[in-house]
Amino acid sequence: GQTGYAGRVAIVEVLLLDEGLRAQLTAGVPLADLERAAAESGLLTSFRTSSLQLMASHILSPAEALLAVV
Repeated sequence: GQTGYAGRVAIVEVLLLDEGLRAQLTAGVPLADLERAAAESGLLTSFRTSSLQLMASHILSPAEALLAVV
């Protein structure tokens, strides 16, 4: 049968680093504080946010999102 990735969509979690977050990371700031700082500055795209964006674009159904991120 046909296998592969055609038609599949990635639900991703992405963390972008800016200088402030990089400094906190190298200073050994606790993970919870890093996640909070990244989310507040818009540098973190969580699996949940990624799923919601794909659902809003009608690329992913709520059922598919639930299966993927739970």
